[in-house]
Amino acid sequence: MVSRYSETMSMNHTRFYLLEKLQCGDRSQYNVPLCFEIPSQFLRSAFSVTLRRILAALPQCANSLAWKAQKLVLTEKRQACLLEEERHIDKTQEPDNAFNALFGRRFALERGEVCALSYVTYYEEKYYLILNMAASLY
Repeated sequence: MVSRYSETMSMNHTRFYLLEKLQCGDRSQYNVPLCFEIPSQFLRSAFSVTLRRILAALPQCANSLAWKAQKLVLTEKRQACLLEEERHIDKTQEPDNAFNALFGRRFALERGEVCALSYVTYYEEKYYLILNMAASLY
């Protein structure tokens, strides 16, 4: 387990953290989004609970990040690892635009959620699960 304020992140984590911090704009270029079509009866709450448990067990997700002594280190526990939301897209909206907005979400790596779980319903016909995570935590 992570000892308080001592765990140093790998060079790969550090590189992606710095790339994320240096990019301009309100969209991230370094997330790792996954999109799955799911059945309408998908067990959302069970999936969400399981995902929260997995993220809480991963030190790089459960703990906040800080830049100390020219190193990226894990610090105190985050209040929340996962942002969960539900979106509805009707026939008048372009689904690609809605999905791209979710894919490019920026995360507050030092303190906020580092993973977003979005359940998207497209015109009550198709259902999607979008899992998006900051690349600096892989």
